[in-house]
Amino acid sequence: MPLNAAAHRRVIYEKIELQTRAFVAPAETVVVSAYDETGKADACTLAFFMPSSHVPPCVTIAINATAQRKTLKSILASGAFVVGYPDADQIREADYLGVESGYNTDKLKTSALRRRREKPFMRQSSTP
Repeated sequence: MPLNAAAHRRVIYEKIELQTRAFVAPAETVVVSAYDETGKADACTLAFFMPSSHVPPCVTIAINATAQRKTLKSILASGAFVVGYPDADQIREADYLGVESGYNTDKLKTSALRRRREKPFMRQSSTP
C-alpha cells in the first residue's frame, strides 16, 4: 500500500509540560576543589560542568547555592577553584565527595584521593 503523503504530514504532536528537574542528560563528572579562608582544602563532585571559552580559558560550573555547600563557600572566599577529572578507578572516591558534607568531615583526609597544593590555573575575574 503506498504511503499517503498528505496523511503522513498530519501527524499531531501533543505538548507535555516537564518540570526543570525532570531533565537528565549524561554528563562528565568532575571533582572541584578549593581552599577556604583558613587554607583548608575541600572538594565536591559535580555533573554540571562545561567549557565556556578558549580565549581566555574559562569553565562554567553549577553548584546548588540554595543549600549550604562548603565547597561553594570556599570558592567564593578564595575566588578560585581546581577542576579534576576522576577516572573509572576513582568512582568510589568521586561518589563519596558528592554525598558527604564538608561541614561534617574532612572529606579529602578521609578519602583515598591524594592532593597537592597547586596554584590555580585561573582566578575569578571581577571584570566581564
